[in-house]
Amino acid sequence: MIKSPQSLLNTIYTLESLCQQLSVLSDAQSKNATSQVITQLALSEQEQIILIRLKVETIKQALESALSAVELHDEEAIKQALLLAMYELTQQIIPSSLIKYQVDPVLAG
Repeated sequence: MIKSPQSLLNTIYTLESLCQQLSVLSDAQSKNATSQVITQLALSEQEQIILIRLKVETIKQALESALSAVELHDEEAIKQALLLAMYELTQQIIPSSLIKYQVDPVLAG
């Protein structure tokens, strides 16, 4: 079974957890074992930061596409760009039927 990707929020929580583990490990008795664990945590944290940067870049590109589509009055392109941005934020597919409420200022409130 394929595991679904974590949302950006879960990735941030993972980073916070790793930082907490890092502070707990600083009190450990064995410096060598602690050093190895710290190195592993740092590498894991670095990987998470790279993933977050990629997500942020994808969201930025999607929002820039949405702005360009607004200028061209291309509602379908706006919808697709917003769907992509929202997917990257939540890692859940957003039904396109919900997008109309988010692009129509009257319906958005």
